[in-house]
Amino acid sequence: MPLELRDCGPISRVGLGTWATFGDGVDAATARAVVGAALDAGITHIDTAPSYAGGTAEEWLGQFLADRTDVVISTKAYFDANRNPVGLGRVALFRSVEGSLKRLRRDCIDLLYCHRADPDTPLDETLAALAELRQQGKIRAWGISRWPAELVLQAAGLAGALGLPPPAAAQEPYNRLHPAPAAALKDALQSVPVPIIGYSVLARGTLTGKYLDAVPAGSRAERSRDCPQVWQADEAQARRIKRLLDVAKRAGVSAASLVIADALRFGPCAAILTGASSPEQVADIARGMALAEDGALTGAVEGIFGEPAH
Repeated sequence: MPLELRDCGPISRVGLGTWATFGDGVDAATARAVVGAALDAGITHIDTAPSYAGGTAEEWLGQFLADRTDVVISTKAYFDANRNPVGLGRVALFRSVEGSLKRLRRDCIDLLYCHRADPDTPLDETLAALAELRQQGKIRAWGISRWPAELVLQAAGLAGALGLPPPAAAQEPYNRLHPAPAAALKDALQSVPVPIIGYSVLARGTLTGKYLDAVPAGSRAERSRDCPQVWQADEAQARRIKRLLDVAKRAGVSAASLVIADALRFGPCAAILTGASSPEQVADIARGMALAEDGALTGAVEGIFGEPAH
């Protein structure tokens, strides 16, 4: 079943992420093929940001999807194209949105995430600017990424008075190696139902077994050394990953497919994001979407990693 996002409509429960791939790992032709395969697989949500490959990820999506109205594209504000934090003040938000609209070749952003919390800007200034952007038809919905729960609750409480709906979604990293943050956020937001969109579900590829021996230079994990909590595995977790690989091999599926199915069936997130560097990896994602209905296989993953992360 798709996820109904406030002001955006239904989206697939698996979305395609573009960080460290589009423009920064794969070329334009491969990226176009990945997007085509994702659409063919029923993926209707694609996530990006101005800071991904210096704006190239947005530019390519603008080229590939300029005429598609059946795909929800989410992008972000807070970092500029060079990943410098410019914040969530009114001027910064308007500049970020105008740049994203130009690169995406769209008149309106479906979902604008506030990429991080901005301690230097009053919250009501950020919310008022978002309300103005929405009134002008430049964004349909807004969300938050990596905000502390108490700030999400505060924003949801203030939004109505400023003519802004509550956030449509909250992004938070989630995977079986580090499930606690997303689960804690879900618990904290029970009074203000905001669906959580989990990312790094494959732990930057660690859960597929590719980094059990070493982390290659230039890999997604290597480029994430500033946030090791998202992907690093200790010795006990490495043993669990090896058991996961055995289960996947016996079932004749990839570890990626099995992890995606497990996240959809047992994870705390209403939907998830995962990247792909080839159409073949998209095929693994599609198999994971189908496997989510197979309780036997996903139950095996739960048995390896412990209780469900609800």
